[in-house]
Amino acid sequence: MIIIDRLTIMSTSATVPTMVCPYVRRFRAPCLHASAPDAPVPHENGCGAYLFAAQPYLGSWRGVRRVAAADGRVGGLSTGRCGGWWARGRPWSDEDMGTRGVLIDIDGVLTVSWRPVPGAAAALDRLRRAGTRTVLLTNTTSRTRASIAETLRGAGFDVSEEDVLTAPTALAAYLAGHHPGARCRLVNSGDIRADLAGVDLVEEDPDIVVTGGAGPEFDYATMDAAFNDLRSGARLVAMHRNMYWRTAEGMRLDAGAFVVALERAAGVTAEVVGKPAEAFFTAALERLGVPAKEAVMVGDDVVSDVLAAQRLGITGVLVRTGKFEEGVLDRIEGMPDHVAGSFADVPSLLGVDEAPPDQEDQVR
Repeated sequence: MIIIDRLTIMSTSATVPTMVCPYVRRFRAPCLHASAPDAPVPHENGCGAYLFAAQPYLGSWRGVRRVAAADGRVGGLSTGRCGGWWARGRPWSDEDMGTRGVLIDIDGVLTVSWRPVPGAAAALDRLRRAGTRTVLLTNTTSRTRASIAETLRGAGFDVSEEDVLTAPTALAAYLAGHHPGARCRLVNSGDIRADLAGVDLVEEDPDIVVTGGAGPEFDYATMDAAFNDLRSGARLVAMHRNMYWRTAEGMRLDAGAFVVALERAAGVTAEVVGKPAEAFFTAALERLGVPAKEAVMVGDDVVSDVLAAQRLGITGVLVRTGKFEEGVLDRIEGMPDHVAGSFADVPSLLGVDEAPPDQEDQVR
């Protein structure tokens, strides 16, 4: 047994010397190389190490997973990126290759500022043609489900309203089940009333303060009123607690920062209904009709999308688009199961073959 940093490798061969790429000090888990004379592959970044790629040895090394690089290549180990992104995480197992359902974040994964990520629409179509069930789940609270579906169709995605699961629809279901009849003050940027059927929205004396996505509506007067509502006994329910999101102009502060401020100031704890709430992922699995072990979550938020899904037994895939930033994995506890360049790489990561263009979708 060899233990390098946090990665444990079980080897049945005592004759294979190992070394760690010098760039891995930036990360919590190393790229793995080997100087085995029978199958050396020079590592492309010039670090002087050799990438361990001998097929006879692949079965005897645990801690090396199937990966998809930014250029779409797939293999047992990365040959094109050092630094740990493509050679970390758990092995891609036979169960992973039998994935029947994929949960897909929208903002930052399929689109950025509602502009399509290159190759994302074709990748979604490729998954569906292979019979993979998909559901799009998002913490977006500025638009209704119908508006989101329409916007995605305009961006080239073949989706309907029924393909989309949003935090506002999760909120309506949550309030009906946990706080029926409650009077709610809604603090949100965007008109989502069409997705809040049955929710009693009020301007004064609420039983619940509901926060959605941040925007100009989160001004001092509004936040002070919400603070005093909470001090008077109202509960705090957040559609999500995302700290920021990426737009075409860069990162923007989101409602999570205001949720934390209200919690600290009023001495309360928010009930969260969107990602990373367990119920949100459970609802998505129910929509797909597959168990967690046969599902994959693809997201750009390592905490709210990926690690939250992994806690439920869903395989997590972090994409390097949207809010992803270099060094983000050094600032968190836990690691994504897999990392891909973008959603365009996900079909190859899942082992999905190209389908004939005239083949009808079997499962949406």
